[in-house]
Amino acid sequence: LGVPNEPLRFRDALGDFKHLVPKEHQRGPELLHALDGRQADDRELDRAERADDPEERVGFVRGAVELAKLASKAREILYLFLPFLPTTRLIRQQGWPADTPVGLYHHAQQTDRLLFVSQTAQRAGLYPGLSVADARTHCVSAQFHAVEPDKDRACLLALAQWCRRYTPLAGIDECGLWLDLTGASHLFGGYEAVQTDIITKLSDAGLDVSSAV
Repeated sequence: LGVPNEPLRFRDALGDFKHLVPKEHQRGPELLHALDGRQADDRELDRAERADDPEERVGFVRGAVELAKLASKAREILYLFLPFLPTTRLIRQQGWPADTPVGLYHHAQQTDRLLFVSQTAQRAGLYPGLSVADARTHCVSAQFHAVEPDKDRACLLALAQWCRRYTPLAGIDECGLWLDLTGASHLFGGYEAVQTDIITKLSDAGLDVSSAV
């Protein structure tokens, strides 16, 4: 989502003043996942570090904590879960019928085990973690293929790029997309309207998607 992976400066700096902050606020920095909140908190702490008056310093630190709490509550984060994207990609790539049962496997626990299964394969009793040998006996018509994480990642990145029409802050994980709609959803009729529009468009494209706030 564009948030740096390194520990937040706020969390590090707060250590010097932790004894001045009420205990119920000391975990505030761990809730931060927003660039705006991070910048605001850093400004408050810069002021605290420059302040000569101890009482003024305490005020700035407490202000940073409060800004952290507000920032963490104000975000509009949408997660799009695409559990069948890897198998859908392979089916389309190979030109197989859409209802082809497919299992993608990787090597784990000294054998090949399923990591992703298509909807048809799932209905046939296949599931992630099942060995390929057992899967073949469950569904003799299934197609099995080694996972291709680079191709799946490229597909997710392409979808994340498409989602930038809604927000500039879009990221991916192994099975889906993270969208930070804060400050942007009102341009499209609000958070729920954006959520509905995205799911409708992805579903119309033949992708199985669910969402969570």
